[in-house]
Amino acid sequence: MFIFLLFTKKDLLFSNDLDTLLPNYIIGKLQNKKLVFDSHELFSEIPELVNKQRVKKVWFFLEKKIIPKLQTVITVSDSIKKHYQNLYGISAIVIRNIPVIKTINPKEFEIETNGKKIILYQGSVNIGRGLELMIETMPLLEEYIFVIIGDGDITEMSFKTWYENGNLQAEGNISKEGKKGSGTGWYENGQLKEKVIFEDGVVIKIACWDFNGG
Repeated sequence: MFIFLLFTKKDLLFSNDLDTLLPNYIIGKLQNKKLVFDSHELFSEIPELVNKQRVKKVWFFLEKKIIPKLQTVITVSDSIKKHYQNLYGISAIVIRNIPVIKTINPKEFEIETNGKKIILYQGSVNIGRGLELMIETMPLLEEYIFVIIGDGDITEMSFKTWYENGNLQAEGNISKEGKKGSGTGWYENGQLKEKVIFEDGVVIKIACWDFNGG
């Protein structure tokens, strides 16, 4: 990024989050260009860095060295603005990304639901979004299907959950692309409850059994 910025004509530098700030800051100083830092999140505190303390310290070091020197900082919430103000004494500008409300015509959902309602998650499939807990919870929501549309750090994963009596409740796996996977669920008495297989984001096979195996 530094080389690209160095030889690219520009009037303004716009840094989106902390991972792009250092090259933008250096170029801004070298070429006397105004820099706008857009903080969508507290990058040094993101869940992906929780178990990477050395990496986290590097990002935090860059944050505390550069952010106090910036003239223009924008962010997405008052809580992040207050955080930066308390730490670095700067006053960020809050700009909210709120969509305009529009009426749309409903369309058919391209997934066989067998009369069940859909819980839809659309967005980044990353740590800290509550997806793992949601998947573990689904066996308790018999009238619903959980659909994930997106990609991210945890799209390739397997899961298992158990009842309090020690019996297996559910297990399954999802491919890296999030397009293929399978899952199996059991009732608390150990009786098979359902099996689901999906490809290309669409359920291609689902089988269900009642509490007595019928």
